[in-house]
Amino acid sequence: MRKFLDKHSTSIILSLLFLYLSTAYFSLALPNIVIIVLMSVFIGYAIISKKKVFSRKNYRYLWLLAIPVLIVFSMVFHSSNFYFFLSKLLQKSPTLLIPLASLAFINSKTALKKYAGVFIYASLLALAISSYHLLELYREKPVFERWLFEKATVFQHLYFGIYQLVALVFLIEFYRKSIPKYAFYLLFIALSLGVVFSTSRIAYILYILVLGLYMFRYFSTRKALIFSVLLLIAGLGVVSGIPQLRQKFTKSFDPETSPRLIIWKNTLLVLQKTENTLWGTGLDYYKDGGTDVYWLK
Repeated sequence: MRKFLDKHSTSIILSLLFLYLSTAYFSLALPNIVIIVLMSVFIGYAIISKKKVFSRKNYRYLWLLAIPVLIVFSMVFHSSNFYFFLSKLLQKSPTLLIPLASLAFINSKTALKKYAGVFIYASLLALAISSYHLLELYREKPVFERWLFEKATVFQHLYFGIYQLVALVFLIEFYRKSIPKYAFYLLFIALSLGVVFSTSRIAYILYILVLGLYMFRYFSTRKALIFSVLLLIAGLGVVSGIPQLRQKFTKSFDPETSPRLIIWKNTLLVLQKTENTLWGTGLDYYKDGGTDVYWLK
C-alpha cells in the first residue's frame, strides 16, 4: 500500500483536488463526497508514507495557514455550545485542506497544467448551463435585469465569477501557446463573458487587475499602458451604462447600504461590547435569534 501511494500519490491527490474544485460548480453532494475522499487519502498518505509531506521551504506557508485556523479554534472554544460550533469548524475544513494539499503536491507548473484543463472544461460547462438558465428566465420576463444573472448561475454568482476568473488564469498560463490561437481567443472570450455574467463587483475588479498584469507581462510598457487604459475605460463604460450595475458599485461606498461595510461595522461593535477584546466573543450571538451577519444593525 505504501509503495502504491508513493508512486501515485501526486496523481491521486491532484486528481481529487481538481475534481473537488470542478464539482463545486454543480452540486453540494458531489464536492462533499470528493472532499471526504481527499481528506482520507491525504491524511492516510501522511501517516503511511515515510516521506515528508511538506518540504522545508513550505513551512512559512504552513504558519500563515495556521493563523485563520487558530482564530476559528479560539471562536469555537469561547462558545458555550461546543459541539454545535465544532460542526461549523468542520464545515470550513476545505479552507484548510485544499491549501495543504496544494502545498504538498503542486511542486511545478507542469504538475498543475496536467489537471488545470479539467477545471477549465468544468467552468465552460457551468457557463453553458448558466446561460441556458438565463434564457429560460428571460422567456418568463423578457428584460435583462441583474437579478436574472444572479439567479441563473449554477451556484452563488460571486463565487461563480471568481471561479471563471481562475479558469481564465489557467488558460492564459498553460494554454496560451499550446493550443491554436483561434481556440485560445474563443475560450478567452467565453471565460471573460463568464466573469461578466456573474455581475460580481470583486470579480470585475480582479479581472481588470489580472488582465492588466498580463498585459505588462506580455507586451511592451507602452502597449501595456494603452491596453490597460482601454480596458479600464471599457469596464467603466459597462458599469456606468447599466443602471443596476452602476447602483451596485456606488452603494459599496455608502456605510448604510454596503453589505461589506455593514459587516465590518458589526465586527467593530462586537469588539467594543465583548468582555475579552483579545479573544473575542466566540459565536454565541447565534443564540440571540439570528444567523444573519446584518442582524446587529
